[in-house]
Amino acid sequence: MGDLLSDFATWLKELLVWLGQKIFELVLDAAASVIEAIPVPAFVNQAGNSLGQIGADVGYWIGPFELDYALTVILSAYTLRFIIRRLPIVG
Repeated sequence: MGDLLSDFATWLKELLVWLGQKIFELVLDAAASVIEAIPVPAFVNQAGNSLGQIGADVGYWIGPFELDYALTVILSAYTLRFIIRRLPIVG
């Protein structure tokens, strides 16, 4: 009888852990869908176009500093900060 009860408790524990992971996965998938549905702001596209119009002498120095990557990271960080600040518990 003890083995049967122990096996049932183990099965129940594994079921609850799996269920929690599945619910967490569904919540994250829903959050990703919501974030992907947000359109890209116009100023992001304009910033990329503005970098293409910079002269060759300035562009020579932008290359080693990877300014395009830096601007992408900075804009992403500000967007993430904006989203996090809107969460009632975290922000």
